[in-house]
Amino acid sequence: MITDGKFTVDGMEHKLRNIFVFGDTVKWEKQERDCLEKLFCQARQHKIRIWRAEKCGLEEAFAELKKQNKASLAVVSDWCTLKRVKELSAATLYFLKKDESVFGADMAVESFQEITVMFLQKVFCRHHSIPWTVLKTKQCILREAVPEDLCSFYDIYRQPSVKPWVEPMSEDFQQEQERLKSYIQTQYVFYDYGTWTIIDKDTGAVIGRCGLEPGKDGVQMGYLIREEYRCRGIAREVCSAVLTYAADELQLPEIKLYIDPANTASVLFAQSIGFHWYDSYVQGSMPVDVYMKTLLF
Repeated sequence: MITDGKFTVDGMEHKLRNIFVFGDTVKWEKQERDCLEKLFCQARQHKIRIWRAEKCGLEEAFAELKKQNKASLAVVSDWCTLKRVKELSAATLYFLKKDESVFGADMAVESFQEITVMFLQKVFCRHHSIPWTVLKTKQCILREAVPEDLCSFYDIYRQPSVKPWVEPMSEDFQQEQERLKSYIQTQYVFYDYGTWTIIDKDTGAVIGRCGLEPGKDGVQMGYLIREEYRCRGIAREVCSAVLTYAADELQLPEIKLYIDPANTASVLFAQSIGFHWYDSYVQGSMPVDVYMKTLLF
């Protein structure tokens, strides 16, 4: 459910409040134990409580997890424990042993060296189908798409100034709905980026789309703004934020824009935010100009 740009599940606003650790961490390598302790310190700063089964007792930990399953993530390191946690419908992070593979966990890691609280929060959100808020700008919120966005997408794609430059959405609403659900379940999880939904901060309305997509020649950016929100600097604001995110968070070396040369407004906009002409080709019978911006040197 969406309310004023905030997201709730089953009538409750969900937030990661507990991390449960199952397993004998004393037997883990010292480097991993140190990384785990550092992670716990970060978590406590975010007011996330740590529950260690080896300290409070296995059954007590499971009893508490059962009470707080919708606000918790469990770190496990064996299949039997994973199975019990899954029965409680809690989010799971599996710590893999050498040459081990596992199925059924929300995420599996071989080391905690690069794991952050933000990473754990994303695992938690993915498990509960809660869209991740990617960016906030002066006027907008950029978050992952949700199925409820689809009606707004139809409205935007049918606007007269938009239709000439985008591939039309299917008239089969159910087909588009299934396509969007599949996209949400795969794109964001595997790439950690994709096409995101732009939300007006003041009203919570869906006003466009912007984001990054993988391509055969690198990552490309796309954007789309509802007609009523043009001439307010939103495209520049959002696209600039996405480019900064691509460089700082995703470490992408360059971004491309694919533009119909007849769309002079888009060409001028691309140039104004630092893109330069890179290549041209014909797709089918349609000419395409490729513009590129270097992010990392």
